[in-house]
Amino acid sequence: MGLFDEVKEKAEGLFGGAGDKAEGLAESVKEKAGGLLGGAEGKAGGLAESVKEKAGGLLGGAEGKAGGLAESVKEKAGGLLGGAEGKAQAVEGEVKSVAGGKVDSVMGKVEEFIDEKTGNKFADQVDKVTDAVREHLGGHAD
Repeated sequence: MGLFDEVKEKAEGLFGGAGDKAEGLAESVKEKAGGLLGGAEGKAGGLAESVKEKAGGLLGGAEGKAGGLAESVKEKAGGLLGGAEGKAQAVEGEVKSVAGGKVDSVMGKVEEFIDEKTGNKFADQVDKVTDAVREHLGGHAD
């Protein structure tokens, strides 16, 4: 087995699909948050209409008041949805940060392995390649 094959096998073992898993997890969080937000927005709109209708009937023609109440409900629901969207984005950022840390750790081990096997003869080239891989997979170049 050549050095390249040995390095490749070691890197594949270390990665274990971490980049793909992190990307899939981030996408899943984003999709679920989008589904929750979309459902909540529809419910808020329906609730506002229901409040408007019931208030109009109870107040006997005080439709202006009901309309104002419905608008108030819509505004408050919109504020709540905006907060949920921000939280979903924060979770996505955190997932990417954790994944980036894993990528950095694995690439550090790959660098050490190659440098050890080659006696640091190719340290500059190894550093450039691992930095490119880190950036591609969401890690941080050194």
